[in-house]
Amino acid sequence: MIRGQAILSFRKIYLTVLITIVVQIFHFSFAQTVFAVIGDFGSNDGHETAVANLVDSWNPDFVITVGDNTYNNDYSLDVGKYYHQYIYPHDPKYGQPSDPSSNLFWPVIGNHDYINGNFEDYTDYFVLPQNANNNERYYTKRIGDIEFFAINSDPHEPDGYTSTSTQGQWIHQQILASTAKWKIVLFHHPAYSSAGGFSYMRWPFKDWGVDAVISGHRHNYERILINNLVYFVDGLGGDSRVGFGSTISGSVHRYWADYGAMKVTETTTTLKFEFFAVGSNSSEDDYTIEKLLPVELTMFNAHLIGNSTVHLNWSTATEVNNYGFDIERSSGNSGWQKIGFVAGSGNSNSHKDYSFADTPLGGTSFSYRLKQTDVDGSFEYYDPVTVNLTLSGKPQLLQNSPNPFNPSTSIKFYIPATSDVSIKIYDILGREVTTLINEQTTAGYHIIYWNGKDSRGEEVSSGIYLYRLTAGSFSQTKKMNLLK
Repeated sequence: MIRGQAILSFRKIYLTVLITIVVQIFHFSFAQTVFAVIGDFGSNDGHETAVANLVDSWNPDFVITVGDNTYNNDYSLDVGKYYHQYIYPHDPKYGQPSDPSSNLFWPVIGNHDYINGNFEDYTDYFVLPQNANNNERYYTKRIGDIEFFAINSDPHEPDGYTSTSTQGQWIHQQILASTAKWKIVLFHHPAYSSAGGFSYMRWPFKDWGVDAVISGHRHNYERILINNLVYFVDGLGGDSRVGFGSTISGSVHRYWADYGAMKVTETTTTLKFEFFAVGSNSSEDDYTIEKLLPVELTMFNAHLIGNSTVHLNWSTATEVNNYGFDIERSSGNSGWQKIGFVAGSGNSNSHKDYSFADTPLGGTSFSYRLKQTDVDGSFEYYDPVTVNLTLSGKPQLLQNSPNPFNPSTSIKFYIPATSDVSIKIYDILGREVTTLINEQTTAGYHIIYWNGKDSRGEEVSSGIYLYRLTAGSFSQTKKMNLLK
């Protein structure tokens, strides 16, 4: 019996360790980013409590809103009481956020946020990014591979609320400049709704490359497809519930039987939107966007030939339905302009090299970026590189972008003269993970990409990693965070 008990105990320990390893592998392979979307919620009642508890049960990485954050003109009472754990700086009445160093709550303005003839109560309570006009009423925020574009759709907005207004033009520029995988637009007044939409918010988001639009205002939930772009109305955060009128063209799903919120889950290639009602373990609606990037870019650099010609080089590891690359240039505040096109290789699972030469005029500093277009018209921007016609004498290693990242990130560096260059990735213990480049490299600005895999081609786990540039006698190391 003693021997049998010992064998049984060993088997239990072995199985426990094996299950733990399998669970950890499963976690690393299927790690996700989860965030909640709430709208029309600032009612300070039992309905808001139920929705807040629903949101907390998801343990979201952050929370966004689509307006009407207060109905009592008291943000501490209507927001901080229920969501203070996500808000930084902290709500002085209801306590500290769970992360004392960063904000995890990103709202937009609704009509009930216009108090006493202005938006000052809203901007005084929340600390948000500023736009080019030095206000926080509309802004952008990038979190990992997702970038949000928060619009103030209230007609009282001083910078206008149409696509051609000061606000609209700034948002347009930010969307076009974004290199995020997922671009989500947020505002309060829905462009389309079976309870009544607002035509002035029918901006050309599809043409701008937006992936989804989320609004509130109508106290119900609706999913609408217009020209293959998904629009959500998410207004059941707690205040009241309102039904629908005539069903509009493009409406796919409608719900208003109970209060609830949206749960959005991001993986490497998908963005899944779900609406949950309070007290329910299953979603009332779900919709998934899949984005299998047609091109894996491994390198993009720019260097001078002579004193005036810029030579661009880039490489791909794989291509799927790749129509080609637009080359765009920018100098100062001139905006991006297309200066050329290079055809892609269609479908390829082998290394491909591309190049383009430009002789810019009227400046000494120029930025270049690639716009990769698929055969179906979808497109993706890649991070820009900058060239100074007057080169400085010191190498530079820049911070990777995005950071934190999942699954890939870009590393920019500059060398003033042709030299042997290596960039290696190390784990936090100093063990080498992989080598991104180890070859003679021409002078200029370069971008190289890391896809989160080691030298054997296997995905590495979440954590802090080091990347080191060595160019001749120069060496510099920086940290980056892979967050799955």
